[in-house]
Amino acid sequence: MQHSRRVYGLDILRAYAIFTVVHAHGYDFLQGHIDVAFYMLPATDGVTVFFVLSGFLIGNIILRLLEGGRTSPRDLMNFWQRRWLRTLPNYMLVLLALIGYAAFSGHELPDGVWRYFLFLQNFLTPHPTFFAEAWSLSIEEWFYVLFPLCLFCLLRVAPVGTATTVCLAAFILAPALWRLWRVETMVQPDVTTWVAQVKFQVLPRLDSIVYGVLTALLLKRVPAISAKWGRKLFAAGILLFLFNKAQLYYVNSQAYIFHFTLLAETLATALLLPHLSNIRTGAGVVSNFLTLLSKVSYAMYLVHLSIVMYIVMPALTRYLNLGPGLGESLIKYSM
Repeated sequence: MQHSRRVYGLDILRAYAIFTVVHAHGYDFLQGHIDVAFYMLPATDGVTVFFVLSGFLIGNIILRLLEGGRTSPRDLMNFWQRRWLRTLPNYMLVLLALIGYAAFSGHELPDGVWRYFLFLQNFLTPHPTFFAEAWSLSIEEWFYVLFPLCLFCLLRVAPVGTATTVCLAAFILAPALWRLWRVETMVQPDVTTWVAQVKFQVLPRLDSIVYGVLTALLLKRVPAISAKWGRKLFAAGILLFLFNKAQLYYVNSQAYIFHFTLLAETLATALLLPHLSNIRTGAGVVSNFLTLLSKVSYAMYLVHLSIVMYIVMPALTRYLNLGPGLGESLIKYSM
């Protein structure tokens, strides 16, 4: 669910996020031909951008509910129904398609595939390789359930300001502490293990979304932030993205990756929002393309890895007899 009037600046951010996701997937075709640090120069962690943007949009919806006094169980159910109608049909369609493909092609399904229907496959455990994109969708869906439920329950016993503050603090601190505990208890402390046990699990990532909610609240309460500080905060966000990228691809410090990179990506995205949320319109071919890309970004995300990259592209590569050379790899990347 979005504002009744589209915000073009947020379309730009959403389009950039899906570009970074698709671009990162494309490295599978070009590795060996190009340095990863150079390849990832125009991109960041697109999924984290999606998380913060989702939180920002959800935050604005929740703020409107609070301002209108719509905090009854019926209002909460209406909120969930609207969210699920936007996200679940496409997700379930792709999930069923992948299960059907696995059954007819002889591929083995993971144990407990039913967990995908309840978004439990990576709640506290590493995400299976099946339907690889679903790790992030579980995080979003659980946030849509847990954060409003926590807030609406607190509203039964506390005023709006107190309930909102407690809920925000809980969803910021609990995932951060959980990440710290997971890192300290990793049996094999390397980046691959960290990705499986921290980055791709539900509980350690809920704060990425809540920072978007917090940004929406701050801009609502202090609208002058966008007008007076929007451009400066935007520049600070870009600098933070660049600093984080340098740490990842040039310094490559495990301590930084384990403890700071997720927060840096999240805060950098949040810093972009005050300025981008002020950009209401765009014109021209480029603008129309970005708006279209924004509208189809969710569908693109659902199908690009498990269907396009893992099923369609191998078949197409065999059909076109494409080899591992640079020219052929560029053709595969462009497709």
